[in-house]
Amino acid sequence: MLGQPVVASDLPGSQDEEFSAALSLWLENNEEDALPGLRDLAQASNGAAQILLGLIDKNSALQGPYLSFLARDDRIALLRAPGGLSGRNWISVSGGQTDLAQNWKDLWHLEGGAEIAQKFLQMGEDRAAREALIIIASRHDSVLPTEVLSQDWYPDSLVHLTRNYALASENAERLHPGHPIRLVSGLTHDNAALRDWLVADPLGTPLRAVCDAQCPENSGDCAVALYRGLSGYHALLMLGSPVAALVSDEEFAKSRRSMAAVARRIMLAHSARTRDPALQRLAELDQCAADWLRAEFKLYYPRLRESQSSAD
Repeated sequence: MLGQPVVASDLPGSQDEEFSAALSLWLENNEEDALPGLRDLAQASNGAAQILLGLIDKNSALQGPYLSFLARDDRIALLRAPGGLSGRNWISVSGGQTDLAQNWKDLWHLEGGAEIAQKFLQMGEDRAAREALIIIASRHDSVLPTEVLSQDWYPDSLVHLTRNYALASENAERLHPGHPIRLVSGLTHDNAALRDWLVADPLGTPLRAVCDAQCPENSGDCAVALYRGLSGYHALLMLGSPVAALVSDEEFAKSRRSMAAVARRIMLAHSARTRDPALQRLAELDQCAADWLRAEFKLYYPRLRESQSSAD
């Protein structure tokens, strides 16, 4: 996929050759060349560019070293529409132009409930639906009403969002022995079972893609180490294509941008003070994964030394 024009959907502007070129650069993790092009397209009312920039702006894991090194005003100018004291998120500006943008706007502005996640699923945006349900559940003390969990469209990946994470016996029996929901629900699993689940389940695709590329000789243990580094099952559910209508989860997982986002999310899951001890613990699970993460983390360090501020 990399180096080739991305075949996009029918989102307004997604078939534009300039957008396809900018998207390909971004997937190659070339922020310096991709983001100015996306900004120019967004300012020219390209809806696909507006949605992508809006989601990059909202998700720190999608922001690489180039963005983190920029001065605040320069970063705002790249990612946001003009207006207000610090710019305006492009999705908030263009919410009414597409159903996808409007759905994100409704989620962020608390204008709706679980039907927002259902709409994401109908659009093929499974990752967005998971994020929406986690956000909506947090408004109900991290649980969802029974009538929501019983709907046919409700994803199996979040069946644990019940009071006290209690699972019905039939749901617990259907789980893979290594499924993380067993742990959050008070059941048990070990690293060997988790390894088997990560190797087999589509939710493990972003981690497997990293490990197949960086640590192919021990990909399964590498995936376990990366999962432990994420510090939570919900963090795994957040991984994937920001806009499946533009690039599928499977294609995104193979991109340099996705791999960088995995490392960035793990990095942000730990404070600057606890990152080295965390890497030491992960090295006990897989040295290759820990070495890769350490190299990725270092990409952000020069900025920290210059500004004497924390990347957190």
